[in-house]
Amino acid sequence: MMKSKKGVEMPATTALLLVILAVVMIILLLFVSDLGGLIKDSGSAAACSISLIEGKGSVSCPIDNVVIGLEKGSLNPQEMAKEALARMLKDCLARGGGYNSKAFSRENYASDEVVCLECSNFKIDEAVGNLEGFTDYLRDTNVMGYEKKYLNVLTRDPEHLQAYMEYGMARNLAPSAGTFTFKPNQQYTIFFMGIKKGEIFNIWNKIKDFVSGEFFKSFVGNNDAYFSYIVESSRLSEVCDRKVN
Repeated sequence: MMKSKKGVEMPATTALLLVILAVVMIILLLFVSDLGGLIKDSGSAAACSISLIEGKGSVSCPIDNVVIGLEKGSLNPQEMAKEALARMLKDCLARGGGYNSKAFSRENYASDEVVCLECSNFKIDEAVGNLEGFTDYLRDTNVMGYEKKYLNVLTRDPEHLQAYMEYGMARNLAPSAGTFTFKPNQQYTIFFMGIKKGEIFNIWNKIKDFVSGEFFKSFVGNNDAYFSYIVESSRLSEVCDRKVN
């Protein structure tokens, strides 16, 4: 038996329950604190995608600046760097409204433009070294909290995935069906891009030298196509006709 402050005896089971309750309250407070950050981030993503849909010339989409380095005691810095990039790529897609986005309305953007939203600029620390195999990582790794691989979360169906890989390879972007090496101290940009349904016929002459075959042309001719990619920052203007932020 235990005694309360007033001297009244308290059963051990009651005391144990109070201890458990106190621990649960602490955990809940920590969870709510983390949740507040998530809600804030979610709100920022929602504000961004809404402003893209409205398309009134200004967007509420800040650009993040990141250095991907090593944490103390890191056993596999390459894998940690890939995970960081994968999450940033997924967050960028969400910021633009996802692969079913309604961004970049025809009323506010020219029909011959590939329009992009810049999400993040980043560099990889020298301690990480050259980073390769990013597409393989996205293909083989589950997103935390999902029973899906990253590539399946970044695309809506197998056709969307094929278009994603083909366009990425043609324009030398990551991820893609080709190879891409991230080099230390090189600045890269993670961006969200969109091509509206049917507009591929207006921009085809601009990109046909990069995109071979008829699949991508057919896919974008019948679907709005939205993707998130990574490119060297110096090449962003080669890929995007217009950047909204």
